[in-house]
Amino acid sequence: MRTWSLAFPYPSAIRSAALTGLYSTIGASDTSLKFLLKSQHAVNTATMAKFFNTAGPCRPEIHYMVDPLPRLSGVQKLIDGQHYFVIHAPRQTGKTTYLYTLMHHLNAAGCYTALTVNIQAAVSGKDAWDAMRIVAAAIYRQATMYLPEVEQPKAVTEIGQDFGNLQSYLN
Repeated sequence: MRTWSLAFPYPSAIRSAALTGLYSTIGASDTSLKFLLKSQHAVNTATMAKFFNTAGPCRPEIHYMVDPLPRLSGVQKLIDGQHYFVIHAPRQTGKTTYLYTLMHHLNAAGCYTALTVNIQAAVSGKDAWDAMRIVAAAIYRQATMYLPEVEQPKAVTEIGQDFGNLQSYLN
């Protein structure tokens, strides 16, 4: 079963999506929607020394860091119980790092499929359907990079394609 978790940062945006499976809102940064996160950059760690990161999400293969999962130990219970929750904190406090780590943990456990998608480009949509097509295209792009083929949704582009609605697209 494919499971998607959404969080919308804009007050006027849709607050939840009727997607199959898990309906948990995972916190977002001020400017982007986060499906659970996955690292977007491959790094040859054999040639790179670890360092203390001060900008952007921390990645354990290249940054010194403490495991963030124990800091919010109740999140797994909320996810398993299909509850909504928001991670809200000031800038540079580890929200995105936590979500990346949680995504890796959930994917490794095999019970959920987790992915990050920035849907800020959807604000440029001409109408709601166009915005949802932009969201679907962003989901597809990220899924092809970070999910196994059997977990990927069908192909969709940002222009000129009718894909139905977001719920049917993700089923």
